[in-house]
Amino acid sequence: MAEGCTDVSQCRTAPVGAQACGGPRDYVVYCSETTDENALQRALKRLEQREERFNRQCDVVSICIFVAEPRLELVGGVCQAAAPPADTLP
Repeated sequence: MAEGCTDVSQCRTAPVGAQACGGPRDYVVYCSETTDENALQRALKRLEQREERFNRQCDVVSICIFVAEPRLELVGGVCQAAAPPADTLP
């Protein structure tokens, strides 16, 4: 859950899934004050293992892009990924 934080320092990210060439395919943003972090980490680990197994069994290929952990911001008590700075956009 991303809601419920009072300071951006309480916001966290966690890697989601597994690309075929390695690394996460995305990140989830959540509030450490309102999230059961242990349960979240267990669920994300199961997902990662299942995706890795699927990728191997089905010979999945990937574009092998690096998915960077997002910079976080707190807006109205909700943790969210901040938009990249305008000078980094194509």
